[in-house]
Amino acid sequence: MSTTYRNPECTAFAVGQALRAHEAGVVVTVERSFGETMFVIWAIGTDGKPILFKFNTQTYDAEFGNINTIGTKNVLSYGGNVRANQFDLSIAPRGNSRTELGGYIQDEIFFNNYVRANIGARIDKFANIADPVFSPRVALVLKPQTNQAIRVSYNKAFRSPSLVNNYLDTTIINQLNLGLINPGLNGVTYNFPVRAFGNEDLTQESVDSYELAYTATIRNRATVSAAVYQTKSHNEIFFTQIGRYRAAAPPPAWPLPPFILEALPPDRKSTRLNSSHANISYAVFC
Repeated sequence: MSTTYRNPECTAFAVGQALRAHEAGVVVTVERSFGETMFVIWAIGTDGKPILFKFNTQTYDAEFGNINTIGTKNVLSYGGNVRANQFDLSIAPRGNSRTELGGYIQDEIFFNNYVRANIGARIDKFANIADPVFSPRVALVLKPQTNQAIRVSYNKAFRSPSLVNNYLDTTIINQLNLGLINPGLNGVTYNFPVRAFGNEDLTQESVDSYELAYTATIRNRATVSAAVYQTKSHNEIFFTQIGRYRAAAPPPAWPLPPFILEALPPDRKSTRLNSSHANISYAVFC
């Protein structure tokens, strides 16, 4: 099986990662054979060839859940899961396993025919996150009439850093048009290495969501609904520059006077690799 994805704005070392823009287009080819999956990433390695992202994964998961009715007003749901993941990632060789534990509980309360509430929470522990993560949720449903419902809700969700976020370790070749510095060198391209590596100290991303919704059924023939919601993100993980070439330590075979490197913009919150990036990695921006 072979599938090609094209994106003119984003370059990624792993499909699905929220990485920043790159000037060049990206072609990612996915091939699967004999249980192994390979991504061909349109980034050039030090050998002059596209970087191959080969990986094998194995996941073992056990989960349980149960629902109990308590009296006439409460429906209690609870459960949990344990997941063990084994990885073999060519661009993140130090990340080979991760264990995940989680449990949840929810109480659906029927106060009367007009008011219902859902109160619940989940707690998760990932091996690559130091502390357990608590994710609450609460919702209140009002039914002023049998064919109308008003819902007010809040919930918190999170995303754990991936093994690529934590353990990426590769070097890519970037290109700089020297004409951007000296118009007399327009069209002359300089190739230089950029090391890309993960960050083992990342914390989880989280999102707080608030929603107000209204639903009505008209003569049992049509349903009308409207909703307004707000979300707020915390600790977002970005791929960003963490080091740059300087006059005292220029890149290999730098063809211009070293002091030129001090004039190039750092461009810290982007992976638009058109200046003096030496190292790029993942970092958290609140």
